[in-house]
Amino acid sequence: SPMGMDLVPVCETDELEAVGGISIDSRVRQNMGIRTDVAVLAPLRKSIATLGHVAYDERRVTVITTKLDGWVREMYVDFTGETVKKGDPLFTIDAPQLVSTQQELVSARRAFERTGSQADRGILEAARQRLRYWDISSKQIEGIESSGEVAQTLTIESPADGVVVHKNALEGKYVRSDTELFRIADLSQVWVFAHFYEMDAPFVAVGASARVRVPYDGGPPIEGTIDYVFPWLDAKTREVKARIVLSNAEGRLKPEMFVDVDLRADLGEDGLLVDDSAVIRTGVRNVVFVQTEPGSYTPRVVKLGRQLDERVEITAGIRAGEKVVIKGQFMLDSESRLKEAIGKYEMDSAPHEHGGAVGMLEQRLEEGCSYTCPMPEHFHVCGQEPGPCPECGMAMQPIPTLLEQHRAQVEAAPPPPVAAPPPTEAAPPTPDGGAVHEHGGQP
Repeated sequence: SPMGMDLVPVCETDELEAVGGISIDSRVRQNMGIRTDVAVLAPLRKSIATLGHVAYDERRVTVITTKLDGWVREMYVDFTGETVKKGDPLFTIDAPQLVSTQQELVSARRAFERTGSQADRGILEAARQRLRYWDISSKQIEGIESSGEVAQTLTIESPADGVVVHKNALEGKYVRSDTELFRIADLSQVWVFAHFYEMDAPFVAVGASARVRVPYDGGPPIEGTIDYVFPWLDAKTREVKARIVLSNAEGRLKPEMFVDVDLRADLGEDGLLVDDSAVIRTGVRNVVFVQTEPGSYTPRVVKLGRQLDERVEITAGIRAGEKVVIKGQFMLDSESRLKEAIGKYEMDSAPHEHGGAVGMLEQRLEEGCSYTCPMPEHFHVCGQEPGPCPECGMAMQPIPTLLEQHRAQVEAAPPPPVAAPPPTEAAPPTPDGGAVHEHGGQP
């Protein structure tokens, strides 16, 4: 500073504390429309509205292949979108390898019945195992053995209920064992992928309940839960993706459909909540006005926590049960700023009285204190070691250092100006032109 003192940062609450309370009579309060609400300790819950899209449940999708090279001979399901049941025939395939293995099975069965040797038994079991690998049922194998007839084609059946969502089989087409011929999806249960903004990520958790609406069908919402949250953020959209499992027995949800999602998140803990409108955000600090008594309001700097719909969590600055202004607070803010400006003007106009500060610091030393807050209004704080001031959070300073600074200010302060004596009135002129005789006689 110009006076050689170390500059000390000012507490963020000092200016507001200097303003003090604002008192307003009932008629003015009514004209300003002031309304209050109580700060309450309540569970931290939030409802988040977002968009999602329907997708297949990947655990309920079945891919159909043949495990054999051959020709498709007959088609039982010949278009995409057809509904099938487990065990329904899909198509038949003519596979030379299948015919030769069946012939081996029949020959091995006859040889084993004739000789009963372990060698023939092993050949028979090997032929059975190859047919099982090709998804031929035990019942079908038994039929081939008992009848001795070799089937020229193999009928491929559906392994699950569902809808044919992909079809690559055509009558007469030659297919290989690794060719995907059908894909069947069970749509009785589907997934919805919901996208949430980065700021909502703390509320998106496994087990959170969600309500999904199809915006254009007019039906009731469908209840579900989040069963997976993806462990990364989309680099382009800055969104978190979560997966919701939904029952779809009525078939209202169709894959690739857009839906509205309402997430109801519960953090499982309590917090101090006020109406969001109570907070005045200046960009530098957050302020609420607390009603200390009817007609009296005090500004408080608060620290904000999580945003919960129309309420916001307060982590410091007020206590549960205090009344905060939720309407008319900007009028109070204007009044407090005017009062603050007047107070600053008066402080700048008045001489600084450091003598009182010196006396208070000397008294703290006599009481055995070693540290105190650097703010004069907090000189009553007494500590034996450094730490934050319990009043404003500033770092406490050694009292001898503060005392030296304030004594230097007292010595450097200019003396108050001395008032000049009032001017005296001049004597009126005499009739003879101003000559005055000692005894008042005429010359």
